[in-house]
Amino acid sequence: MKSGTNYSTPDKISDYAGYAYDAVWMYAYALRKLYDENSTHLSGLHNENTTKRLVEILKETNFQGVSGTVQFRGRASRISVVHVNQWYFNKSTDKVKSIVGIFEPNNSINNQDPLAGKLKVDDYLIHWLTPDGEIPKDGMIPPPLCLVEGFKNLLGVKDCEIAIVIANVMGFLFIGSILLIVFIRFYQIKKDELEKIKNNNDVLNIANKLDKWEIARVNVVINRKIGEGAFGYVYGGEAFFDGRGWVPAAVKTLKIGSTSEEKLDFLSEAEVMKQFDHKNIIKLMAVCTKNEPVYTVMEFMLYGDLKTFLLARRHLVNDKDNQYGREANEVSSKKLTMMALDVARALSYLAEMKFVHRDVACRNALVSAQKVVKLGDFGMTRLMSDKDYYKFNRKGMLPVRWMSPESLALGIFTPSSDVWSYGVLLYEIVTFGSFPFQGMSNFQVLEHVKAGNTLKIPSGVKPQLEGLIGSCWNVDAKKRPKVSEIVEFLANNPQLLTPCLDVPISSVQIEDSGIGDPILTESLRKFSLPTFRHRTNSTRSQEGQWTVRAMEKGTSPQTWTYNGSTNQDIPLTKLSPLLESRNDNSWNETTEPLLEDSGPKYVIAQPMRKNTSSTTFISTRLNRNSSQDSLI
Repeated sequence: MKSGTNYSTPDKISDYAGYAYDAVWMYAYALRKLYDENSTHLSGLHNENTTKRLVEILKETNFQGVSGTVQFRGRASRISVVHVNQWYFNKSTDKVKSIVGIFEPNNSINNQDPLAGKLKVDDYLIHWLTPDGEIPKDGMIPPPLCLVEGFKNLLGVKDCEIAIVIANVMGFLFIGSILLIVFIRFYQIKKDELEKIKNNNDVLNIANKLDKWEIARVNVVINRKIGEGAFGYVYGGEAFFDGRGWVPAAVKTLKIGSTSEEKLDFLSEAEVMKQFDHKNIIKLMAVCTKNEPVYTVMEFMLYGDLKTFLLARRHLVNDKDNQYGREANEVSSKKLTMMALDVARALSYLAEMKFVHRDVACRNALVSAQKVVKLGDFGMTRLMSDKDYYKFNRKGMLPVRWMSPESLALGIFTPSSDVWSYGVLLYEIVTFGSFPFQGMSNFQVLEHVKAGNTLKIPSGVKPQLEGLIGSCWNVDAKKRPKVSEIVEFLANNPQLLTPCLDVPISSVQIEDSGIGDPILTESLRKFSLPTFRHRTNSTRSQEGQWTVRAMEKGTSPQTWTYNGSTNQDIPLTKLSPLLESRNDNSWNETTEPLLEDSGPKYVIAQPMRKNTSSTTFISTRLNRNSSQDSLI
């Protein structure tokens, strides 16, 4: 050994030093395990059995060495990451090494094929020795590219045919959807055109049917506006007729430029009105349909609608000092009852003519110069079918607060549903225009009535009127009285209706919101009254208990007591009146029969009572166009 030479640090560390270290380490592990099994193995290391056992231990080796995981998995070769190298000579004849791939074994799986893992070779990193340096071809024609290669890759489908089928199905669905939309749009346009043509024809047909009522426009003079309807304005004026001269008239106009459907609805009301001839129904006098605006000329009602008429006379109710003289007579029990009787007669006539009005309310009852009440506004009036009802199937504005449960739930209108509305009209009359279901939105009223609720009959009304209103609001339409029975009942009780007005009551709905006025829970109740019977309210525990006495000539009186839950009914014509003054709420029983009847007479027997209840209401501003607030 030469002096000054250092052998501890080599000039260059070998690339295989780690492998050599792991090899020695591996044999050391194996010998240690062999010795632990049997120390005598070391003395006979070259023994065949010892050698065989040593090889088995080496194959079971598995530890983390310097060069990586050292394991064989029962094989002769080590399982490790293998780099695929390519050696070639460049143009300068230098030897070059290039890594073109790598093999990564699956080290997490034991007792598995040693070749398990992933081999990644990049063809573009390989130095191809072909003349052009490109990947050599084997002479075979490459498979054609998939027509929807990108779509196939997007779906993750390997088979091109499956990708093509999916693409075709989606394409057909897309094209079919476009065609369907175009067809529906085209169909709707054609349908609208046909509907417009049909409406135009219907308008012409109705106009032709109204030729008998057609008058020249110069024979109609308009001098003032008195209101506004759904189709246009209502004016006061005069119309000239041969043999009659100039007579007062109300002129309802249709807005210029209205659609065919609006014209049809407008003229349909005139077509309906021309069929009526009754003293308590507004008469159609003439029409002007040849040019715009279209006119319908009707008889003039001096005092306007009944609701406004009553609102303007609330102050007369408590005229104890007779300050207003003869005016106070306009709100007497007799006058109020006559108003109700006039409307009932009109409804009875409509029922005989097989018509349903569908909008019975004080706003649609008008007061003439002679204080006769006449039913008007026949825009919603319809002729009933052979089944004695009219089914409403299209969307539109409906007077929810005056509608019966079957009309709200099923859209079915009958004379019985008009009777329900008439009960609300009676409520309006005795409260002098009070707005039904105050504090509730139209939607709340709809759900409220459909759930079996209605207004509470005002306190202070006569028991007979309470029975009448309750019968009108019977949930079973078949148990409501016929309008002809109501007419007979009112005719025999000329002072049945009395004012029930303690404090000013809201007469309009400010807006149809979910909040509105506070709900007056005292004014609401469940359906409970059967046909024409009276409930006592002397005590909470006995509410709904009532008695009936049968009196027949030559016999002793008989008395029966019923609970409010009974289903037995008392015919209207068998109730007898309970006499009381207009402003006195006390009453006594009487045996004076209300109508002549050959059978037994029935009277309601109750103790005397006084009206001690009072309810606070919310007063709101008066809106002249209150009819719009009542519709949804």
